[in-house]
Amino acid sequence: MERNLNLKNVTTVEGAIGNEDAETGLILLCAAAPASAFENPTMASIGRHMKEYKVHRRTPRETPKRWDIAGIPLPSNEYRKARTVFSITGVDETTIAARLFLSMKTRNICAVYKNSTATCKTSSYMKFTVRLLRDPEDDDNIFVDVRRRAGCAMSFRDELQAIRHAVLHGECPPPVDRRVMTASFANKDFMEGKYIPLGKDVIEQSIQASVKDLESNYYDARELAVQDLNSTTDPASKDTSPKACKLILEKFPAIFNYIMNDVKKRVDYDDVNDDDSDEYLRSLTLNLLFNIISSDPKNETLISIVYNDSIIDHLVWYVSEALTCPWNACLAAKCLGKLKDISSKDGKVLEALEKAEKVGNYIHHLLEQEAEGAISEISGVK
Repeated sequence: MERNLNLKNVTTVEGAIGNEDAETGLILLCAAAPASAFENPTMASIGRHMKEYKVHRRTPRETPKRWDIAGIPLPSNEYRKARTVFSITGVDETTIAARLFLSMKTRNICAVYKNSTATCKTSSYMKFTVRLLRDPEDDDNIFVDVRRRAGCAMSFRDELQAIRHAVLHGECPPPVDRRVMTASFANKDFMEGKYIPLGKDVIEQSIQASVKDLESNYYDARELAVQDLNSTTDPASKDTSPKACKLILEKFPAIFNYIMNDVKKRVDYDDVNDDDSDEYLRSLTLNLLFNIISSDPKNETLISIVYNDSIIDHLVWYVSEALTCPWNACLAAKCLGKLKDISSKDGKVLEALEKAEKVGNYIHHLLEQEAEGAISEISGVK
């Protein structure tokens, strides 16, 4: 399982861009205790899994249709070229920006464009920046400065190679499908007649252990528990997934209750913090919800819980935040498509999906596909 390295406050976007000497090495993670905790001692124990959210007014932004660059600046005197900087000659900045914009959309990367800098985040929450700088010694030469800020180094390597290919050759290689778990050996030809599936008792023991971890006060324990449940319920594992999903719905209702409660905790998206821990955990939970729904979409117990908890309203909210977090919007759209019998009765669902499809058409290819698929599923019911 790939470990999430973005669990605490990391250097803010402005601070990262301003530090030209930042390399792709280790990043010290830290978080100061809120001052209110010292003023009121009871704040330190306000409840299990609860988090104090500060209210920030996020400035709304429009869906970017291209990367507009007014001009490419020269690097400062203290600028040092990192190993991940490359240059291109004979191509104007408008063409380079267009190639990068298309690459981000094709590879489903959430990017915020500001002047000559793009701040990017992948679905695995690997963060990096792309800056365009003019070569002070050759006005026709442009530096493409790509630097990792947080996350998996191997994932960054893949994106760096894709960016180089897009900028230098004008081609956008498609992203590699990174699954929560590797493909099951049961589906391989060489395992035909030899594969021994996991017993129901083994699966049950694994799920039981996850229940205990979901009750933990520690974020990491809950994260690993949800990751493990995602692997166990992944539809790609045809021998394990149906048994695990059935056990969760029938014998371990605490897990499904956790999923419902976690989905209801809407992420506080703001421009102040760079803390993605809640957003990342929500993506895992939404993925787990989809796995369980897809195993038996007409399960009466599942439908009853989803209807009574008004989960459709919360899924619609995630879809409506497609511009801020397209990956969670994709997962929510998939869930709405599977819950088409309930989703078709709410007019707000199709409206949100159509808006998300338009956003995806400009900036996120996978979002466009998932929204379009969900619209097709829901429209077919009517």
